[in-house]
Amino acid sequence: MRKKLNKNLYRAILILTFLAVNSMIIFGLSSVWGFLNTGASRSTMLHTEIKSRRMYLPEVVWDTSAYKGRTMENQSLQEIERDYLNGWYVKNLALQSNKTFGVEDYYTDSARVNIYKIIDFNEAHDLSFTTTTTNHHPKLLFYSADGQLAVFEDRRVRQFRQTYSEEKLIDEEIDTSSYKVMMLLEDGFWRVRHIQQVSSDFENVEVEVNADWHIKGDQLYFKNRKFQIKGMNYYPQDSPWDMYGENFEVEVIDNDFQLLKNEGLNTLRLFVPYEDFGKAGIIPAKIEKLRKVMDAANSNDLKVILTLFDFYGDYSVMDWTLTHEHARQIVDEFKDH
Repeated sequence: MRKKLNKNLYRAILILTFLAVNSMIIFGLSSVWGFLNTGASRSTMLHTEIKSRRMYLPEVVWDTSAYKGRTMENQSLQEIERDYLNGWYVKNLALQSNKTFGVEDYYTDSARVNIYKIIDFNEAHDLSFTTTTTNHHPKLLFYSADGQLAVFEDRRVRQFRQTYSEEKLIDEEIDTSSYKVMMLLEDGFWRVRHIQQVSSDFENVEVEVNADWHIKGDQLYFKNRKFQIKGMNYYPQDSPWDMYGENFEVEVIDNDFQLLKNEGLNTLRLFVPYEDFGKAGIIPAKIEKLRKVMDAANSNDLKVILTLFDFYGDYSVMDWTLTHEHARQIVDEFKDH
């Protein structure tokens, strides 16, 4: 009886061992297969990440008033703009890292050649460049009948560049240039086929100045009267680091402003937290709360100095277009307040 029991026990152990070994083999193969599929997934590619999340947001103002070819659809124009700016972004990354990853997604075969030559030269001479653009003014010149080719002149492109040699900063420069650009639609992407810097007569841009305020020497004037700033930085007592959060109460803030006005103050400095307001994608609800605060200040005859980028510390050049977009949206909202 015992002998038969031992046989059954050995048999069970062998079966369990066989099943365990096979399970481990199957698990190992599935892990390898999953890893290989993950590596091959286009969702991990740079162009997919850029396409799903806008990472380069310089100001772009199109001129489509006069061009040859078929009518440009608004969606097509947006796609051209998106992939064109992404082309600038991956090129900036390539010049910074001397790596070519992502370039083939936004440049055709012939256009990549020059970029690769530049990267090879820079790598051989231990050079790298940190660059960005902040303004583009493309003028559409031609859009083909089949919707596969677009030609435009990108005017008054504002560029900032830092030059590094052996990882040491040796030069900084700001430049304004124009470019003639040809783009082709390939595999669902608008790729740069040709981009050439061209000379251009830059238009004189008039800046409208608010005449109510001006500075003479070290004195500030408002409507030709000297204005002596008497103010303070303002945060609500109960929510100083979350002024525009869930506990926002404009009535409490308005009461504070009345007290400050009664104490003889005439100016407040308000802070706009960069991340809390949505970074480059400003959250409308935050803007409305800030507007209520500005209105409360106005009703109490208090001037406001808005200070942007509170709690923000990354001032890298590659983030400039995102921070400029953040600032542009807030300034556009409140410049006439």
